[in-house]
Amino acid sequence: MIVYRSFFESLKGCEKTVQADVWNAIFEMGFNQKEIELEGLSKTLWLLIKPQIEANLKRFINGSKPKQKQNLSEKEAKPKQEVSKSEANNNNNNNNNNTIPTLDEFVAYGLVQLPDVSKDAIRLKYHSWISNDWSINIGGKTRKIKNWKSSLNNTLPYLQKEPQVELTQDQIFYNNVMRQINERNT
Repeated sequence: MIVYRSFFESLKGCEKTVQADVWNAIFEMGFNQKEIELEGLSKTLWLLIKPQIEANLKRFINGSKPKQKQNLSEKEAKPKQEVSKSEANNNNNNNNNNTIPTLDEFVAYGLVQLPDVSKDAIRLKYHSWISNDWSINIGGKTRKIKNWKSSLNNTLPYLQKEPQVELTQDQIFYNNVMRQINERNT
């Protein structure tokens, strides 16, 4: 039987009669596998300690049993698995993420995903992937791009952002006038 320090520490602050009742219950269960009926605080403490005592007893009983011998291995070899013929995976879905997009489609998608990224940076990335046979380099290994949108989404945060230029009052006025003129013409 194992007696834990936590048992001792939790009982140390109790009245001597409560301590005696709980210690008696612990030893009866541990040595004789008999449970004593308790009341009040003694019962409360016992209910907290009892599961640990029962688990230790179970481990002790299971450890006392002789181990069963393993079955002898079969002397005959099992038949070899038949070789399956490999068949091409005919993926007929309409997912166009694995086809190479046009430059305009590529740039437009990138700007929708991250509007403050530089158009020139997106164009450079497109031409880089085209010149590398639509492949990317990950950890020194080159692999074909299977889903260009996903690959671009993973790349966008690392591309150069458009510089944020502070406009003068004259430039703001000019932009507003030009916007109004364009709205009238359409």
